[in-house]
Amino acid sequence: MYTDIKVGYTCNNNCVHCVIAPIKKNLIKNRNVVDSNTNEVKQFIDEAKKRGSRSIVLTGGEVTIRSDFEELVQYVVNKNLHLTIQTNGRVLSKPGRLNFLEGLPPINFVVAIHGHNENIHDSITRAKNSFRQTVAAIKCLRKYSNAIIHGKLVISKINM
Repeated sequence: MYTDIKVGYTCNNNCVHCVIAPIKKNLIKNRNVVDSNTNEVKQFIDEAKKRGSRSIVLTGGEVTIRSDFEELVQYVVNKNLHLTIQTNGRVLSKPGRLNFLEGLPPINFVVAIHGHNENIHDSITRAKNSFRQTVAAIKCLRKYSNAIIHGKLVISKINM
């Protein structure tokens, strides 16, 4: 059994197909917190393990932009749970950003890529250079044998 844990709604993309954007907008409008804090996410992980989950999926928004991202990864690993990270990958392209993977067990990275070129991808994410950053992140992830890379494509009229 696995558990998806939505850590929040903050994201560095602005995808045209985003299903959480209206939720985030409503939270902001009502002055509610947009993202769970570190302790809340850890509590969600603990509760999932108590319910029998053997695998955790960290998703967002964009989990990799959180300042506690590496801490959350280590927390899941320390609980002996299998980890999947759903990501647009953009910040993982930064030099040294993946050094924390050294010595960790295998981790699945489900990377969203929305087209075969920059024009299509960036028009869907509405984030300049997002295609280049995502492709660079995939190349960086490939350097780590414990990073298992999966692709995710949301099909739309734009990329069809």
